[in-house]
Amino acid sequence: MQAVLGHSQRTALQMVGVVDAMKFRSCLTPFAEVAPSEPCLRQALDRFYDGHPTRRRFGCWAVGAMEGGKVPAVAAEPWLARKTPRQ
Repeated sequence: MQAVLGHSQRTALQMVGVVDAMKFRSCLTPFAEVAPSEPCLRQALDRFYDGHPTRRRFGCWAVGAMEGGKVPAVAAEPWLARKTPRQ
C-alpha cells in the first residue's frame, strides 16, 4: 500500500487503468471497514477516490453488474476525470 501511496502525482487510473482502478477501490472498501487500525487503507480511499468507498459491495458485481457484456457505467465517478490525486 505504501508503494501506491508513494505516487503522489499520479491517480489510480493513471497507474493501473480503469478496470484495475475500480478493482482496487472495491478491495479497499471492505478492508478499510474491517481494519480501521490500518490508516493506509483510508488514506488510499481519500487520495484516489475522494474518500468514497465503492457503491457496489460484496458480490453485487456478480449479480446484474454486466449489462449486455459491458462494464457498468462509471461516468458519474469524479475520480475518473481527475488528472492528479488529492493531497
